[in-house]
Amino acid sequence: MTFRLSFILPCYNVERYIADCLNSIYAQGLLESEFEVICVNDCSTDGTRNIILEYSKVHDNLFLIDHTRNLTAGGARNTGIDNAKGEYIWFVDPDDMVKANMAEPLYEKASTNNLDILFFNNDIVDEHLSYLKTENVFVDTETLSGQDYMVRYFRNQISKLCIVWRCMIRTTFLKNNVLSFPHMRKAEDVAFLWKATSLASSVASVKDVGYVYRSNPYSVANKTPSASVLFSERALFANEILDLLNDTEIEIQQPIRDEMQRALVWCVNSCIDRLSKMPLDKQARFYDEIVSHKIIVNRLKPFMNRKYKLFFSTFGGKWFWMRKTQWLCR
Repeated sequence: MTFRLSFILPCYNVERYIADCLNSIYAQGLLESEFEVICVNDCSTDGTRNIILEYSKVHDNLFLIDHTRNLTAGGARNTGIDNAKGEYIWFVDPDDMVKANMAEPLYEKASTNNLDILFFNNDIVDEHLSYLKTENVFVDTETLSGQDYMVRYFRNQISKLCIVWRCMIRTTFLKNNVLSFPHMRKAEDVAFLWKATSLASSVASVKDVGYVYRSNPYSVANKTPSASVLFSERALFANEILDLLNDTEIEIQQPIRDEMQRALVWCVNSCIDRLSKMPLDKQARFYDEIVSHKIIVNRLKPFMNRKYKLFFSTFGGKWFWMRKTQWLCR
């Protein structure tokens, strides 16, 4: 069986919100034979799974997939991609919602124009769903290749192309290009979207609002970053950019290449001050991340300034390294 749309929800401890999210999807006015909802339970420890099961008793097009170990949001989305049977995929975070009556017109825009990716805007609401503002990142555009689109509309600001729930993506495009989210605790969606857009042959955007982002104080994005999250959004993300720049099968236009390299350099030279404000136990865990990712750290050293080359040196032991971190921040 095939569908027009596959909504993929990476679910981890979202019992407070997932009912609102599912209700917004099932209130789109689509026939249930036209779409599927894939909920990937990433080892939730609260009542998330039970709520999904209750919905699955009512909706035959809702599919629950349980992970046996936590793979974070990127891994859960990869599981969704592997199982998707829709023409287009829409990644939806289960603490957010789909804007009322927008799934059909957005799908029609993507399908009619044979798009690999369609971008759109979003509203922001507070935890209690009170409207805060609209993020107008995108305008109505013609269809372009992904790289031409980035150069024309996001030159020197591709950092705005960073959120996967703000677009629909053709499923065959993802699978034919073997596109998946890297195994990271943060910024995995940015790395994924930059590569996908760079590869896409047909991209457009609309100014319409298609998504409702809930400013959730309990979300991972709003928590004080752990050492592994800081390492992920700096070193591991920089490594993903380097992989993309070195991919001989993707001819990246020079303006995009230059901006990606600037982002890479910033990532590997921007975490000492933040790390120095962390408790000593988190600094110790950051050191452990460096030691366990020696190959990646060494690969990034050509892009480090002198201070950061010293900072990322693992010689001298953990506690010596932590004292050195404090000294470098003076």
